[in-house]
Amino acid sequence: MVVNLVEFLYMQRLKYFRFNIFSKHRFKQYNNMMRKFIVITLVISTALLGAILFEGYKKLDLSLIKDNRPATSTRLSFDDFINTKVEKMSLDEQRGQMFMISIPGTTLSDQTIEYLKDNHIGGVILLNHNIQSPEQVRNLTNDLKEKVNPYLLIAIDQEGGNVVRINWDKYAPLSARTLGSNYTQEQIYDIEFYRATLLKDLGINVLLGPVADIADRTSFMYNRSYSSDPTKTADIIQTIISAHQEAGILSVPKHFPGHGRTSVDSHVEFPVIPLTKQELRNHELKPFQAAIDTGVDFIMISHIINPLIDPQKPASQSQEYLKILEQDMGFDGIVITDDLRMTGQIKGGINWGINLTIEPEEQIGQRLNSITPEEQYISKLLALKYQKL
Repeated sequence: MVVNLVEFLYMQRLKYFRFNIFSKHRFKQYNNMMRKFIVITLVISTALLGAILFEGYKKLDLSLIKDNRPATSTRLSFDDFINTKVEKMSLDEQRGQMFMISIPGTTLSDQTIEYLKDNHIGGVILLNHNIQSPEQVRNLTNDLKEKVNPYLLIAIDQEGGNVVRINWDKYAPLSARTLGSNYTQEQIYDIEFYRATLLKDLGINVLLGPVADIADRTSFMYNRSYSSDPTKTADIIQTIISAHQEAGILSVPKHFPGHGRTSVDSHVEFPVIPLTKQELRNHELKPFQAAIDTGVDFIMISHIINPLIDPQKPASQSQEYLKILEQDMGFDGIVITDDLRMTGQIKGGINWGINLTIEPEEQIGQRLNSITPEEQYISKLLALKYQKL
């Protein structure tokens, strides 16, 4: 159609000039005008044809083309990548991933690098003796990631009040009880966002908190807890974890299943708290459920004993508490034990979480050799690291 139109116009031009006498100048003007007209006509016609073809293309059943095309990609899905990686790991590599340990000094020595790499350690906790200044901490965490493992968990206790490692945190003097009693949810959010941002800037990626225990004045956890009311504590925990998530740092609410209703310090002895599951759900577990509902990645499990759940083992070593977390509360993240050296009675480790321990190398080695990790938890741990660190 377009070709016929152009041919017609050209013939009309010849016919016109055959029977009409024009000046040379007039002929040139007319010739230029006709060229422009033909170009414009071609452009418009091409655009219309393209529109018609596009409408037809949209109506095609592209699924037929896709389904009949042979699969040529060999790229693994993320889950397949993780599972393949775990399958290739040695037992020692799997064991090391499940430990978070302390390290000496304010700088990373060659000996420490060698120890962490040889034992495939998955996480480090920074203590007071590791902290000197902002620049020094950044250098230390950078060295840990560059010289040991870029996916290393680097954790710290920075609750405020009596539990502080970073003294240049401007809110460090404020205890949990002070925040819960005197500050609004919005103010608590701002304080925790500031704190998490400060830690992230230092190269720290895990904050061992908030304390989710509900405690009254009879408890040694009173000042470290936000409230004696389960609902208020749950609201605060949800606010804090949201602030940490916004800042890009991983939270570890503690100490599951609740350490508030005891005057016994688990650093010294196993506290015994005889409560039914329903009693726990109505009280102790509410803040932890709020944390889970907010999408928390870790939960710290304590060394308490509840004879109504497991009369032999503390929570940190009993899978009965893992069942409560996973099956009853919908938690699909990773548990971290409280320091395994506490009470002096826990000799081994656990196979299904992160073993946090602040001990000499010899004792850490004994714990490493005491476990046979469950591969599903190694997969879960690696997936979290690759996605969020």
